[in-house]
Formats: sequence, C-alpha cells, structure tokens
Amino acid sequence: MTNLKQRLIITYSLILHLDNTTDKIYWRKAMSSVLVLIDWENITKNIIGGKYKPEKFSCAAGLKKLYAWINSEVENVFDTFLFAPLFIMYTDYQLFHDHNLVPITCPKVPLGSAEKKDTVDQILIDKGLKWITHPALTHICLVSGDSDFKPLLLEAKARGLLIMISALNPSLARDPEYPPLSKELEKMADISPKTGEKMIHYFSPII
Repeated sequence: MTNLKQRLIITYSLILHLDNTTDKIYWRKAMSSVLVLIDWENITKNIIGGKYKPEKFSCAAGLKKLYAWINSEVENVFDTFLFAPLFIMYTDYQLFHDHNLVPITCPKVPLGSAEKKDTVDQILIDKGLKWITHPALTHICLVSGDSDFKPLLLEAKARGLLIMISALNPSLARDPEYPPLSKELEKMADISPKTGEKMIHYFSPII
C-alpha cells in the first residue's frame, strides 16, 4: 500500500484513516458536521409587529445567535439552505448573501391564482431527503417549528443523524395559543452529546 494516497472512509462517527507515510491504518473520530435547513417565513412572519423599536430588532443578530448555538454543538457546518417565497427573496436577499445562506425560491402555485399554494414545505422536504444521504453528515438542523417536516426528520433519524431544532422564541409569537415549536418536533430533538440537554434553540431577532 506504499503507493496509495491518504484515504478516508466516512462512517457515522468514525473514519478509517490510512497514513501514507507509515502504511498504518487506524480509526479516529470523524468531525461532526451539520446540514442546516431554514424555513425563513416560519421563524419570522409570526413575530408581533410594531412591538419593538427598529434599533432593537435585527434578523442579522438572530442569525448570529443561531450560528453561535450551532457551532457550539458541532465542529463543521456542512452547508446551509434557506427556503422562502420569491417576494421574501427580493426583500431579504442582501441579508442572506451577507450570511452565506444559499436561498432557494419556493413560488406559490399556481401562478396568478387567487388561491395559490405555498410550496416551501414540500420543496424543503424533497431537497432535504436527497441531501441527508451525504456520508459526511452527523447532524441535521431544522430551523422551523412546523410539524409538517416530521417525515424528513424521521428519515434523518433512520440514517443515524442527530436532530437539532431551532424555532421562533415563544415570547415573540403573535398568537400564544399556537406555539412556534410543535410538540412533535420538540420530541424529535436529540440530546446533545456535549451538554446532555435537548438540542433546541429559540430564534430571536431582538437585540
């Protein structure tokens, strides 16, 4: 095996490492890596309007706190994809660009109809089901409290991924009778190997 380059065989928690200087093979812990999927409208549209002064309200600050939490749990952010209708992309594109978020436009269909259907949930689920097959992933972080995403998280769990959830802070919700984080998703969040607590974060753009 002297002519072989370094090879990495990725598993859920370990990698088989070939040291090409000594030809020795040994196991070592793989880097934890998370795929982040954001349902932007879900964590922003239900905030009580007009309650906070502009200088005290910043979605950029909310994202900074979100990623501080994510980085405290995992070693690597594999990638981030943000899903939203077209009008939100026009409004917040600079924010997404500044934070290296990959925006995916989800049009309301059929176009021109008075009863257009939101496609964010289905597009996020379809894309997520493809991406969670990547062998480098150890975690998936869903930034939404919508129980419609339960099938995606069930499949992620079946593949051995740990589940992280971020939902709108309940104190900011427009209607307290409808909690931003569904009970179904709350139960699905995994225990953090680092803190021993459920990996749940509450998104807040309040400074």
